[in-house]
Amino acid sequence: MKRALIALLLSIFILAACDASTGENLSDSQIPENHAEVYEPFNLPRDQVAEITIFLGERSDEVAANLKESKELDEFYPILQGAQPPSGDAVTADWPYTVVIKLNDGREKELQFTGGGSVFTDMTDGRSYAIDKERFNDFLSGYLEHS
Repeated sequence: MKRALIALLLSIFILAACDASTGENLSDSQIPENHAEVYEPFNLPRDQVAEITIFLGERSDEVAANLKESKELDEFYPILQGAQPPSGDAVTADWPYTVVIKLNDGREKELQFTGGGSVFTDMTDGRSYAIDKERFNDFLSGYLEHS
């Protein structure tokens, strides 16, 4: 009887240990070694945007463009909307542009553009997005010519 009880207890102990190690192995195997976070495209509904200000350099520097008119906002908005995560690393040493988006509810979203102007970082969540550098520069040049 004692032997049966000891055998039963050992069996339970061994089964419990196997279940625990199997559970650990399953949770470890669910995350691949080369795991990288998957980011969604930049998404900010146009109807939430009240104003966009583009600064040369830091936020306190010279204003390059102050977009308040619906036509201006409609022109610039597609440059940002749907921007995808960049394929490489962003060069964060210098930020030649800071874009501040003022929302209808009074909140602001700050975007800092990299030295090359092809990547911006949303300072709200730290995520980076690639944009069409040429399209951004063309918009800014056109805006500056007409103002």
